[in-house]
Amino acid sequence: MGEPVSLQDIDGVGPATASKLRQIGITTIEALAVTPVREITDKTDIGFEKALQIIQEAKKLVRVDWMTAKELWEKRKGAREPI
Repeated sequence: MGEPVSLQDIDGVGPATASKLRQIGITTIEALAVTPVREITDKTDIGFEKALQIIQEAKKLVRVDWMTAKELWEKRKGAREPI
């Protein structure tokens, strides 16, 4: 299939689901990957399990890696060169 470029490239997202997501302002795979499940279920008639599944699939496609601010600080602190 190549690089995913639209919401419908996500497993479980067909034309109807993609339309519902676009209606609430989710127009990209990246936006879907970072949208809370609750926001999708509250604003559409997409069920919790389906919303969770498509968000997880979107995260796989964009490789979203989360870390806490403390983890980021430690990573950056370790990468600094001595003065």
